Amino acid sequence: MRPRPAPDTYLDPVLSVWAERRTRSQCRLTGNSMAPLIRDGDLLVIEHGPPALRIGDVIVFRQAGRLKAHRVVGRRRRPDGALTYLAKGDASPAFDVPVPAGQVIGRVIEVRGTRGWRRLTSPFWKVAAPTAAALSTLHGGLARAWRARRGVARRIRKLGAVLGGRGG
Repeated sequence: MRPRPAPDTYLDPVLSVWAERRTRSQCRLTGNSMAPLIRDGDLLVIEHGPPALRIGDVIVFRQAGRLKAHRVVGRRRRPDGALTYLAKGDASPAFDVPVPAGQVIGRVIEVRGTRGWRRLTSPFWKVAAPTAAALSTLHGGLARAWRARRGVARRIRKLGAVLGGRGG
């Protein structure tokens, strides 16, 4: 059996072609972290080049040798002046590691799938995208708070068991 090449074997040449073209490309990404907007197997139309990214835009970026499409929920300028984006999948409770601007491949401008197509540059999405980013951020914050609350409750139960078991 022949060993499978590492994902970077294919990813690097594709990204270099996209960088040279500096226009638009189409690709399918797997996963449901952006459901219901983007579902597993939907075709994404990506606009390449250095777009002016806004809160709410869905970006495609490289992380750990894979491409991800997640929503921009924040931006930060590091002390050295470099711009980073905070991204998160709408259906994912966790935020991504901050994405340096240099890792952003492009911005998703259309989603084509079995439920039709959505143009993310339409007037509706220009208004809805920042709202979706706020809801996604709230979802991530609530998920983090819920995990913390469960951890505190677990510690209180353990402490109660320890104190109650000493024959007080």
